[in-house]
Amino acid sequence: MELWLLIFISFLSIFLAVILNHLLTTPNGTKKKENKRNLPPGPPSVPILGNLLWLTRSLFELEPILRQLRPKYGPIISLRVGSRTLVFITDASVAHKALVQKGSAFSDRPPAFEAGRIMNSNQHNISSASYGPLWRLLRRNLMSEILHPSRVRSYAQGRKWVLDLLTQKLTKHADSGEPVCVVESFQYSMFCLLLLMCFGQKLDKDTVKKIETTQRRLLLNFRKFNIFAFLPRIGKAYISAPEEGGRKLTEGEMVTLCSEFLNGGTDTTSTSLQWIMANLVKHPDLQQKLVEEIEGVVGKEAEEVGEEDLNRMPYLKAVIMEGAAATPAGPLRAAPCGVGGGDFGGVCYTQGSDG
Repeated sequence: MELWLLIFISFLSIFLAVILNHLLTTPNGTKKKENKRNLPPGPPSVPILGNLLWLTRSLFELEPILRQLRPKYGPIISLRVGSRTLVFITDASVAHKALVQKGSAFSDRPPAFEAGRIMNSNQHNISSASYGPLWRLLRRNLMSEILHPSRVRSYAQGRKWVLDLLTQKLTKHADSGEPVCVVESFQYSMFCLLLLMCFGQKLDKDTVKKIETTQRRLLLNFRKFNIFAFLPRIGKAYISAPEEGGRKLTEGEMVTLCSEFLNGGTDTTSTSLQWIMANLVKHPDLQQKLVEEIEGVVGKEAEEVGEEDLNRMPYLKAVIMEGAAATPAGPLRAAPCGVGGGDFGGVCYTQGSDG
């Protein structure tokens, strides 16, 4: 048989297999039932062609896409990504109703895409674990070992060390006479602090840069693994494993939890600080009030604000809280899904529905 004919038959077989998978399964991968869910409006999905468009997109591009779709489809939009249909809420009042008033109905997490399950050790981290004993265990471990007030106080010297690093970097850039990119200094300093909290020791500059580069490559190249979203049966063959209890964490699970901790704290904090500084530059009257409060507490000659002084600065706290609320660092929150069946805004959802 000619080589070109063999290649053509192979591609045709794959095409037909995916078409059948699209037609015969629901977005969650189960067999279609006669009752169709009342999904919110969204752009049409074309088997193969519609799905393959996502191979050139990443999660970082979702926000502008949703902004373009909202005027046409309204505040609740459904998008087919791979073998699933995801539902997005783009209105604050609707999101409040879903996540606060009906929070218990949407407290679960959907099954991850196959590529995602590889990256998060089969959903063994806080942001992707299904609501239940595993999620509670992981969250309790984070709260008691990292975020408990006594543990936070124990890292006071580490925060002082990182503050000195940040001050030195900003001073060095300012003395050079060139424009200062504050966000890079924020990111590096926050990453140093989180590595100290994660591994319990101060790491040298080269090691910090290597870990930071690896983390960023992982996030930026994640979309290249999206092919598993279109062939879920293939992905499951490589990552399916029985759930075990009463055992120690595997090395992969420990790496996943550390990665989640580093990703969750670095860019969010540095981005919030960048926006707060931008707004203070835009509103010099607020900046002046902040300076007056700081000088009133620590004096005009003080070189830095100590942690013990922060409780006497309510305006500084208000600026930070308002800045974080006005310009959230993460506009897209982790996807919830329905715990049980129900109706929300005229949209019927079933257990495991992705949102």
